[in-house]
Amino acid sequence: MATITATKANVADTGSVLGEASSHDQRSKVEVFTWETLTETNTDGNFLQLRSGVIDLCFHVIGSDGTGGFLTVQGSNDGSNVAALRDETGAVISKNAGDIFSILTRPLYIRPFVTAGTSVDYDVMCVVRYR
Repeated sequence: MATITATKANVADTGSVLGEASSHDQRSKVEVFTWETLTETNTDGNFLQLRSGVIDLCFHVIGSDGTGGFLTVQGSNDGSNVAALRDETGAVISKNAGDIFSILTRPLYIRPFVTAGTSVDYDVMCVVRYR
């Protein structure tokens, strides 16, 4: 079993429609992390250590649920003791392919984790917006 390492991309959060120019540059305020090929064998993504000033975490699960596949997002404040995170309604996150969601809790570390299924194949994107 391998831990899947996220790739990171910085993007411009222009706050505009269809790429119209923004009045100021906010490139450092938005990061996109992607964990590719999370499966029932490679169940966990590496932990991201979030920097201060996070105002929004938006996840997108892409891929195939296989049979009975589910994904959660886990958090930790010390990088070793892990707990399932909750969405904005307060429910423990349990998501499938095609879901886009935000989380309520802002721990120091976060990661996606495949909790069930066979023939599961998820790519998980996390858009992090900062103040």
